Amino acid sequence: MKREFLKDLNIWGATLVSHGDELLHYTIPCLLKYCDKILLMQDNISEKTKTIVEEYKAKYPDIIELAESGFPVATEKQDSKPQGQLKRFKRIQGLVREKVFEYLRQIHKNKRIDILLFPDEDEIFSDYLPELLEDFWKKPEMKGITIKPIDVFGDMRTVTGRSMTGHTRILKFFPELTGLDYRTGCYYRPLTKKNRIGCKFYTIHLCNLQTDRFKWRVAHWKKGPKLDWGLWRLSDNADKVYPSEIKKIIKQEPDMTVEEYLKNK
Repeated sequence: MKREFLKDLNIWGATLVSHGDELLHYTIPCLLKYCDKILLMQDNISEKTKTIVEEYKAKYPDIIELAESGFPVATEKQDSKPQGQLKRFKRIQGLVREKVFEYLRQIHKNKRIDILLFPDEDEIFSDYLPELLEDFWKKPEMKGITIKPIDVFGDMRTVTGRSMTGHTRILKFFPELTGLDYRTGCYYRPLTKKNRIGCKFYTIHLCNLQTDRFKWRVAHWKKGPKLDWGLWRLSDNADKVYPSEIKKIIKQEPDMTVEEYLKNK
């Protein structure tokens, strides 16, 4: 379905796909809503993720493009050691993300890319993304948007109120953008604080949905939320609740803890 905002712009989506598995059924459809084209950069990809990626490619052959990072997959030691997969990726993160920029620079030579949406494979955008992009496009001096996500836990209507720091997930594309040398939070060079917009909860982090992917993350990436963390219930799925409303909700007393949530499952 053709988007109904910024119709004259060329919007690309890109994400690194590795062990997203069933979360890709959230993330890829989200990008399809907003983007003219999508690049899925495969790195250290699981068999399940690869199958899902290829199914989407077959369904949307003119929209989805596939590429491979070319870096060695995790070793047996990295795969068996706690956080071994995380440590592998952290060492080469900038290089892997640079592969996306290299690919898009070649596209940009022939057809201008106006906006790049560059979330991780376990993030989706809020349904209120269009208003954010329209405001962003009206500010030519601004080149990126750094967004602090809201984390869901267990299901899409329950949020933790805790998440990683803000990451730059939206960019006005220009050839000088680079993942080298990598800076924390995807603050891609040559962006600075003066040409980045900051906001909250226009992205939803899915890492703690209760899926097989959650089990993989706890074993190979980072531990899950602590049992005493507070949780809040929303009136709808997190991507459908206005970001400022989420801000108000998580300032109130939590509805339950992670431990209470799990007991009631």
